[in-house]
Order: sequence, then structure tokens, then C-alpha cells
Amino acid sequence: MVVSNSSEIYPHQLLAQKLNNRAAECIEVGQYSMAIGNLVRALKISEEAAGSMDVDNEDEDNETQSLPCCSCQFCCLDYCMTYSQQVSRQSETSSCTSDDGKNECGGYVYQRPIRVSPQTMTEGHSMGSVLPLILTFNLALAHHLAALPSNGTHDVADKAKLQRVLRLYELAYRWQIEEESIQAESLRFTMVIANNLGEIHRAVSNRDKHQKCLEHLLSTLMFMVDCHQTTTDGASSLTGNTTNNMDMDGFLRNTSELILHSRCAGAA
Repeated sequence: MVVSNSSEIYPHQLLAQKLNNRAAECIEVGQYSMAIGNLVRALKISEEAAGSMDVDNEDEDNETQSLPCCSCQFCCLDYCMTYSQQVSRQSETSSCTSDDGKNECGGYVYQRPIRVSPQTMTEGHSMGSVLPLILTFNLALAHHLAALPSNGTHDVADKAKLQRVLRLYELAYRWQIEEESIQAESLRFTMVIANNLGEIHRAVSNRDKHQKCLEHLLSTLMFMVDCHQTTTDGASSLTGNTTNNMDMDGFLRNTSELILHSRCAGAA
């Protein structure tokens, strides 16, 4: 789709992208309130940009039009996640838990915020619905980590705050499901959402939902291994060790009970 008013859309997108990356830095150093403020502002800017696009296209069969989405590798969700993990490992700044999301009393929590790639911002790309999805996930992550006390466990975390985090993660997941292109391109995002949702359900004693999240995480993990879909073409240019980048050890630890149960049942 050719967009005639790209000069009006992209500056809004660029500002939202920069605010997102600034928030990512805040999350990594534990400045969650500042991160939340930047993300809320970025979401409002993104919504305003989408609203202006709707007005400009209101004569096209009166259907709601979404922001144009660049199809390059730098704007895809999977590439942004791989880039973000590389940057996080280079800076390696501990936030709320030691050993990168691991804690003694609870399970593993994926803690890395998602950044927009520098190529996207430098070249003025519009990310379409990928950007608000990233913003929503980062907002959920900031609230999630802020809800954990200094020891980094869910066991004494604020349950009311975790319920709000739950809704944000579910919103990001529904967004991914509704956007077929995003759903197809990033199974790792599915794994991250299932993992963190499962940890919150465990903390608030939703045992059935916790179990379903772990089953979803394990099935996605097994599918990726079976199909050798551990990285996209864009991601492979960034890293050669995808297993470490995806924090597979944390995912496996959270699902280890299911794996052992399955093996024991098979042996019986």
C-alpha cells in the first residue's frame, strides 16, 4: 500500500520507537516507574499515529486502516528480540533478580525488554502493529518486575499488581494471535509470553492455567526443535548461538516437571 502522508506518520513512529528503547534501558537498570512513563507515552503517540491514518483513509469503504508495515527483516518481531538479547548480553546489567531471571524460590522469568532495531529508526521504517505489540509487552514486563520485591520471587509479590500484569501479557498475546504475520514470524515471542504468564498464574495460585501455560511453552519449544526453527534469516546474522540467546535453559527448567512426568508415564 502506498502511503502519501508518510512524512506525517513516520515522525510519530520514530518518537515512539525512541521512547521504547529508552524504556528498555530503564527496565534493565531497575528504573521501572520511568520505563512505564515512557511506554505509556509511546503507546499514546502510536495510537495517535494510527488514528490519523484512520482519518486519512475514512473514504476507503469506511473500513479502519492500520499503519503501513515495513516488510524488511529489521522490522520483524523476531529480529527485534534477537537484537535486544544481544544488546542486553553486551551490557549485562542486573535488574531485579540475580543470574538473569533465575531465583531460588520460584521459576524462571524472562526479563529482557524488546528494543527497536537501529536500522528501523535510522531509515525511518514504519513497523505497523509490531510496534504497539512491543510497547505492550515491555509495559507488562516493567509492571511485572516492579511487582517483585528485592529478592526477585513471586512468593511475596503484590498479587493485585500481578493481576494487572496478567492482563497486559494477555493483551500482547491476543495481539500476536490476531496478527497472523506476527504469529507466524516469532515463535520465540509465544514462548516468552507463555513462560511469564505461567509464572504469574503460579504466583496467584491459578494452577490449571499455570499448567496450560507450561504445556503451551513445552509444545512450542518441542515444535521449534523438531522443525529447526531456532532463528530467522535476519536473526542468524546477529548470533550463532540461538539456544543461549533464547534462554532455553530457563524455559526447560520451568517445564522440567512436565518432561519428567511424561517420561515416567511413558516408562510405566
